[in-house]
Amino acid sequence: FGSGVVRETRLQMPTAPEKPKQEAAASATKTVKLEAEEGEPESEPPAVIKESFKRPRNRNRPKDELAPPRPKTVYQRVTAVLRQRLGESKPELNSDIKGMALALKSEWDKVPTFEKEKMQKMYEAEFEVWKLKFAEYKKTQHYKDFFEVKQDWLDAQKRKKLAKKLNKDMPKRPMTSFSLFASDVRDRIAPGCAGPADVARKVAEEWHVLDQERKNGYMEKSAKLSEAFKIEFSAYKQTEAWKKYCQENAKLQAKQLLKKLMRTKMANAPKKPQSAYGLFYSEIMPHVLEENKGTAVSELRKIVQQKWQECASTRREDLEIEANRLRQEYNKQVAEFKRSLSYSQYVQAQAKLKEREKFGFDNGGSPSKPPTPFSLYAEDHKQKVEPGSGPQESRRTLLQRYLRAPLKEKKKYEEKARVLKRKWVEEMRAKKEGDGSQNMHMPRGRKNNFQSEAQRILKMTYLSGVPKKPPGNAFKLFVHETRNAMPLPKEDKERRQAIESLKTDWTKTDLATKYRYAVRVKEIKAKWKEDLRMFMTCEKWLEYTRECKRLRLSAQSIFPSKSKRLQKDPRLNFPEKPQGMPIIPPRPMELFAKTKMGTAKGNKAVQALWRKMSDKQKKLFEDQTRELKEKYNMEMRKFRESEEGQEYLARMREVSSRNRLVRAKDSFLAGTPKKPNEALGKFIEAKVEEVGNQHSGVSGRELRKILVDMCEVLDEVGRA
Repeated sequence: FGSGVVRETRLQMPTAPEKPKQEAAASATKTVKLEAEEGEPESEPPAVIKESFKRPRNRNRPKDELAPPRPKTVYQRVTAVLRQRLGESKPELNSDIKGMALALKSEWDKVPTFEKEKMQKMYEAEFEVWKLKFAEYKKTQHYKDFFEVKQDWLDAQKRKKLAKKLNKDMPKRPMTSFSLFASDVRDRIAPGCAGPADVARKVAEEWHVLDQERKNGYMEKSAKLSEAFKIEFSAYKQTEAWKKYCQENAKLQAKQLLKKLMRTKMANAPKKPQSAYGLFYSEIMPHVLEENKGTAVSELRKIVQQKWQECASTRREDLEIEANRLRQEYNKQVAEFKRSLSYSQYVQAQAKLKEREKFGFDNGGSPSKPPTPFSLYAEDHKQKVEPGSGPQESRRTLLQRYLRAPLKEKKKYEEKARVLKRKWVEEMRAKKEGDGSQNMHMPRGRKNNFQSEAQRILKMTYLSGVPKKPPGNAFKLFVHETRNAMPLPKEDKERRQAIESLKTDWTKTDLATKYRYAVRVKEIKAKWKEDLRMFMTCEKWLEYTRECKRLRLSAQSIFPSKSKRLQKDPRLNFPEKPQGMPIIPPRPMELFAKTKMGTAKGNKAVQALWRKMSDKQKKLFEDQTRELKEKYNMEMRKFRESEEGQEYLARMREVSSRNRLVRAKDSFLAGTPKKPNEALGKFIEAKVEEVGNQHSGVSGRELRKILVDMCEVLDEVGRA
């Protein structure tokens, strides 16, 4: 067609104008929502993602109408003009796709090379402008919403491809009534049509004007094919190929939905910082790219690696310091992000995804669900429906007859449905316990991932202000003050050396100093417990308990737990002594030890000095002990009469009695055999399934009464 094609093509080179902002705002209202609803009933399947974006009805790839139009290549622009002219000059090419392609190629070869190069430069300039526009457009909300729709379409294509790959022997789905009609009339309509789209349009027009009687005939034929397909498909679902497909499909869906969760709920999560090499790479790569234009990416990376190896040590140290700084900032941002509602919803949705994946693994090749009472009725009475009526009309007629059926007939079908359901439950139980279920290896992650992660989030969010636990004993308090609250080294060797050095210093301290540390530990612990009680009255703790209740998690106690031995021991723990309870007075030698704290080095030295004292000297300390004991008895009498004392002593008596009983059982009744089941229990256990099948319409309580009556009429031989 000569240079006229080129001139006409040049006129089409400018890109299409952008769409108005009002239209963009209207399209931007389409959104993709991901919700983790709190109040979902347990009976429903774990639905994680709910979409509100209106999808296109056709099965083609979704298109973004608001995106900046990408400039067409030189070949596309030239052939667009040529296709129109060829269609006008040679109409037979409009229905011949291969012939049109060959004609376009021959005409493209006639275009001069210098014209192609000139248009290619214009295309490259337009492409650079488009890249800038598209980079800005990618930051808009509409692009993010459209990306989710496009990704969902791509995920669906992958699932279809997987189903086609693993279900090669699967029976083909039956044709619909319209498909059966189209197969009958296509050969008659096709010769006079321009293409497949024209054929489909004319077939649809004939279907719309077809009389209802002929339509019902096609519908009945389609219904028969559907029934045959159901039988074949139920048999195919018991094969190993279907089980394998269910497992692979469950894994693929879980992987896709997890990525969708990461894109939506984790979009605001802080990005991982670059390492020292990453910082060097991002700094040096533009210069390497400028110096080595046209070089492959793999070769450019090798050049950067070589420069990294030749980099000076001081430069490397600076990059390491910068990378450590970025890593510390990232850790703070992550801790802050995990307190947000978005991350909490992500963890809940992730737990539901795991449940959904397990559901897909467990139900591969499962028995078909039992029919409902109406389905059984429809199967028995479908011959009574007038011939010629379609499936929908037939179902509507059968439903009306079922609703008008006698109550006795309905109960018969309800009992039959219960028997089939009980049989289905037994088959499902046998499947789970059998080899088929054991061969399904579910991918295992960390146990109780949702519970542990949720507890960690709640702890960071609500329990960050809990008073810190003080040192547990005098030596730990000594270590804490000696090191000015600095933690011990992390490396084992340095840690052991530091502990040994501190132990040596502790042994050199006198008894009075150790006693002061012990007294201070008790005071600090008492103040710490009081601070914990005050914290449990604040609003943060109340919010924490409410959130635990909403997520069905147990609220962790902030008080110190007892030893592990007592947690497994059935014996009860003694209550804490109240603050108003008198303290038992010290013995004479203990009073003497307090006077020798500054001079004696240890308990053995104090005992030796006590033995050397005369009886007259000892009598002074004994008199002091006697006076303190009389005072203690008077205070103890008042304490027993008080309400606090009576409650404490009653609890002590209860705990002591219970612990004595437990110790006695452990000592004398450890080898006692367990009590066997009674005759009635054994009879019910043996007959419950048989009698349940005979009386399928009765409740559990009525079934037990029937079994008890049957057991009472047994003779002595039967009871034995």
